[in-house]
Amino acid sequence: MSQLTVYKASAGSGKTFKLTEEYLKLLFKNPLLYRNILAVTFTNKATEEMKSRIISELNNLINNVDTPFKRIVQAKYKINDDKLLEKAKEILGRILHDYSRFSVGTIDSFFQGIIQAFTREIGLQVGFNIEMDQYAVLDEAIGRLMFDLDQDTNLRDWLVSFAENKIIEGKSWNFKNDIVTLGYELFKENFKTFKGQIIEKISDKVFLEDYNFILRKIQIDFKKSLTKIGLKALVIIKNHNLEISDFSYGKVV
Repeated sequence: MSQLTVYKASAGSGKTFKLTEEYLKLLFKNPLLYRNILAVTFTNKATEEMKSRIISELNNLINNVDTPFKRIVQAKYKINDDKLLEKAKEILGRILHDYSRFSVGTIDSFFQGIIQAFTREIGLQVGFNIEMDQYAVLDEAIGRLMFDLDQDTNLRDWLVSFAENKIIEGKSWNFKNDIVTLGYELFKENFKTFKGQIIEKISDKVFLEDYNFILRKIQIDFKKSLTKIGLKALVIIKNHNLEISDFSYGKVV
């Protein structure tokens, strides 16, 4: 029976390094294994990073760069520099000449591939397309959010405050478009890479209030600093008898 090894690691702890290490070990065991290794990640950015890292490290081995991977592979398979160089060249050459089978993809693309392979068995047309109607999902979610306003006083207070701020800023109080825009962030890769702790904090009213207070303080302090700079500039302009025509474009911007 094959062995299952699970690695648990937080962000920035070297997951890509460890996965690259394991991938290279398999390749040096059998140069053709890249055709049979299932490597999936959550985001497109991570897939490109993983593939680039593997190719880059193979190139380092070919150029005799002293990297941790060189020592790891040599210790694993008890091979010298010449044998390592020969093997790395073979592996990299096979991958580059058969690049379409060097697969590191996202989880969703993996499952889409499975669906496409079994379209007949599950009764789908051959030319089907997978679409994500994100606006429909958001519209439904926002509708439910509005429906829950009577039961959720915190949510109602937050939306009222949000509408009041928009009116003060001279904008329309209708905040649905703003919520839709904010909702689209949930579908982006940046949000998917957030740790669970951050998402929990976003749902915490006290945390949001403190965070909002800090942001407003930064905004107020920034405006004050700009005002001071502007007043100093006006004094300099007055002391040197400068006119608007003395400046770029000769007009007030």
